[in-house]
Amino acid sequence: MAVQVLALQQRATANDANGNPLAGALIYTYETGTTTPLTTYTTSALSVQNANPIEADAAGRFGPIYTNGATAVKVVIKTAAGATVDTLDPAPFVYDSQSAASSISYTPNATLTGDDVQEALDQVTTLLTAGKTTAASAGGTVNAITLTTGLGLTSIPNGFEVIWRPTGDNTLATTINMDGTGAVTNTTVTGAATPAGYIKQFNWMRSRYLSGSWETAPIAPYRSQSGNNVSIRHANGVQECWFRGAFGGAGTATWTYQQAFVSSPSSPDVTGTIVSTGAGRVLTMDTPGTTSVALYGWTMLGAAAASEAFSVRAVGYWYTP
Repeated sequence: MAVQVLALQQRATANDANGNPLAGALIYTYETGTTTPLTTYTTSALSVQNANPIEADAAGRFGPIYTNGATAVKVVIKTAAGATVDTLDPAPFVYDSQSAASSISYTPNATLTGDDVQEALDQVTTLLTAGKTTAASAGGTVNAITLTTGLGLTSIPNGFEVIWRPTGDNTLATTINMDGTGAVTNTTVTGAATPAGYIKQFNWMRSRYLSGSWETAPIAPYRSQSGNNVSIRHANGVQECWFRGAFGGAGTATWTYQQAFVSSPSSPDVTGTIVSTGAGRVLTMDTPGTTSVALYGWTMLGAAAASEAFSVRAVGYWYTP
């Protein structure tokens, strides 16, 4: 419990209406709003009780007055003859300079549930950071990730958002342990377990704490390219691939996607066209697979479109959302 010292300010010396000190003036201390006497002390150790009333010296000065801080104090100042000079309810008190915030009591409410000032301040810090993006440093392993914000959070508020750079590519489902608060499930933006490669080294990630779990997404889509073969992977599971090539002498070609698709919820949809100066060229294909598709080029007369250039695009999923 915090120790308080009475801050009588100008009334540390009791004076009459003309400013003359009141020798032998008396201070009576009560619980606020009552006439119930309240015990005060001569030191912050609360080991020696003051008399009640406390008597001033010949110059009207009072010695130190300490309380245990458990309740507000009513102070009545009287002359040595018993005439009331002033009533202070509550009287101004300050906390002893040696009191730590964690030892100062606080009345909890629905928002700030701590029972001391330090806990209340920590909860205010947490509430202020909710809904704001904070940078964190990553550690742990590629799948059991630890994040450190420097805020010293003891709990994670709903909506708390953090950006961070992974130390490596994940290989399976992941967890995040923020500021030592405990490992929590980490999912994709669709709520699915993070597939291998969803979290990639050196790429900035954004994670949001929602209803007891983390939801993570790369800040920018993942792009992979090899020559004219390009793929882009999005956080929601959609993958787009492009390729520009040319048919062989038989008017056939096999396009192996830059990165593979998955078959669920659907196989990739492939479209394309023959890029030619000649008229009447048609591109057809077999049913697209998850890793490649067979392409065919034709003229309107049914001949193979040998050596003709083509451009194709595939859209599907790289993980099942």
